[in-house]
This record gives sequence, C-alpha cells and structure tokens, in this order.
Amino acid sequence: MRLAGLWRRRTPAGRHRAGSAPYTEAWETLLMRAASGTLAASAASTAALGAASGLFARSLAGATVRPGGHARAGAVSRSVLYAIGRDVIETGEHLSLIDMDTSARVRLLPVAAWDVTGGPDPETWRYALTLEGPSQAEVVTTSGAGVLHIRLSPDPRRPWRGRSPIAAETDRLAGGLERQLAGEAGGPGGKVFPVPTVGREGEAATQLAASLKTAAGGVVIQEQAAFSGRGSSLNEYGALAVRGGYQAHTPARLGIDPNAATVELRRDVFRSVLGAVGVPSDLFEPGPGGGQREAFRRFLHASAAPLAGLVGDAIGEALDIPDFALDLSTLNAADVMGRARAYGSLVGAGMDPADALEKTGL
Repeated sequence: MRLAGLWRRRTPAGRHRAGSAPYTEAWETLLMRAASGTLAASAASTAALGAASGLFARSLAGATVRPGGHARAGAVSRSVLYAIGRDVIETGEHLSLIDMDTSARVRLLPVAAWDVTGGPDPETWRYALTLEGPSQAEVVTTSGAGVLHIRLSPDPRRPWRGRSPIAAETDRLAGGLERQLAGEAGGPGGKVFPVPTVGREGEAATQLAASLKTAAGGVVIQEQAAFSGRGSSLNEYGALAVRGGYQAHTPARLGIDPNAATVELRRDVFRSVLGAVGVPSDLFEPGPGGGQREAFRRFLHASAAPLAGLVGDAIGEALDIPDFALDLSTLNAADVMGRARAYGSLVGAGMDPADALEKTGL
C-alpha cells in the first residue's frame, strides 16, 4: 500500500537550517528577476488565462468521483478539484500534501512552496514543503509517496516540474499588454477645461477656474496664454487652442484612450491564450446558442475530459485507489439533443439500440 509507512518531519518554518529554505526554483527566480529589475508581467494575471483556468477548474469541480464510497476518495473534495484545475492550467503543476487528521481521515492540504531533491527515478525524490497558516507556517519533509504532485507536460530536462501550455513569448506578450493597459486605465481621469489667461478674458477665466475647482470634482482648469506673441484676443487664443487639440471653453476628456490597433491586438492575444490551453474562443464571444453548445462540446471532449483522465490517474496513484476516476458525464447535459439525434441515426441505420446507447453515451 502506497500510503503505508510514510515518514515525514515537521518543524516550525522559522527553525530550518540556513540554505535549506523550502522555496521553489520558480520563486527564487522570481525574486532574482524582481531584484534585477527584469520582472515582466505574465499571462497568469490576464483575463484570458483567468477565464480559461476558471473554466477547467469548474469542470473538474463538477466531476463525479468514482468510486464514491471509497474512504480515501473523500479527500478529493470539490474545492481540491477546483484548485487542481486552476493550478495545472496556470502553472503546469499542482502539489498537495497527503495528510491524516486525528481521526485517521486522509486529507489533501495545499502547499505554498516546495523544493524537490533526488535522482532521475521519482521514487528517490524528497520534498521539502511549506504549509502556511494564519499565524504560523510549517515545514514538512516527506517522500514522493506523501504528496500528490500533478505535472502537466514536464520537460525531460526538468521532469520534476510541470509546464504551462502557454509559450513563453506569448506569456510575456499577454501579460505585458494587460499591464500596459491596466496602467493607463489606472491613471487620472476627468475633464480638461481650457481657458485663456490674457486681458480681461484672463481675469474672468481665473474667477471661473476658482469656482469650478471648488464646485466640480474631476474637472481640471488648464490656463493657457496666446503664446504666438502677435496679440491677446480671445479669438486668437481659440484658434491656437483648436490647433493644439483643445477647443476654448470646451471640456476635453482626460483618461485612457487606446487606439483600435491595441484593442484588436488584445482581442487576438486573448484568443491565442484560449487556444493554447484548449478552450474554443467561441465560448467567450457573443454567438447563437447552437454555436455555443458546439464550442462547449469540443472543449469538453478534446480538453476537459483528457485533463480529467490525467488528474484522475495521478490522484488514484497518490491515494492508492487503482480504479479512481473523475466522471464528467454530468457536464454532457447541454449535448443531450445532439446525442439523441446521433442515437436515432445509428438505430435507423440498423445498429442495435443497446450498442447505440453506449456509443452515444446515453
């Protein structure tokens, strides 16, 4: 039995030896990049990856655990499945500590950070885990038998790490574009009210500026002189203001103003990220109901079901449940009409009704 004889050492997080801090390689790299000023935004902070990982997370959380009556299968809660779905899409891996409470009930505890050591054989791997609490942290040292470590598409050069399905350059592009637009959107906004500052018009403008600054929020009074040097009439000021992009005494908007090319690029990158993780972009765009159902059917069969199989195999091995599986059949409800039509066609073509029911999943 895989869970039998697990050995682990627990210590308060503040008492581990220097040089053995249980931080992942990714976390160390992140700190180094931040210190050197080369830290770049990534797709993990974008709406596209959030939408995709959320869809996978909800799909796994909606799965039915088989066999349902197994004692250790109770550790696989919907919240655990949700976390797994989000983690493996955003980072390429998920790790939980297999633990037992005082009543010998198996639990899967979330891990904040970890280090892996050992040789090429995963049986030799040792894990140093950091578990965070509201007022204290704990370090747990255990073997590979003591963790659930799901790795998506690991690189043969680093088999102990999973890989996100998003290419590195696309990751940088998506994150950088989102951060740039977020920075512009977070800037000041409001109205700019250009007024002249010459002659009597300037005195009136000063009084108007004082009253508007006091009475109106979000309005900026921009005093401008007729700086051509050829006169100081209000008409001349108005002409100069128009040539400079301002209309005298006409409020102009101040705030984010992305051009059409930037908006289109963000839309294209959004679709690229969805495509990289296996989500049809049709699901997140307005369209007829039939197209939405077909897009969800493609997602379910080509992306969600394979991931559920991979996750189910990993959980079954980690918890020593050979026949463990995640059943996504409840998500097929939207495809009942299509399955019914397929069933009718198969039976009409001469297939045995029982075989047709099995083929169509009904």
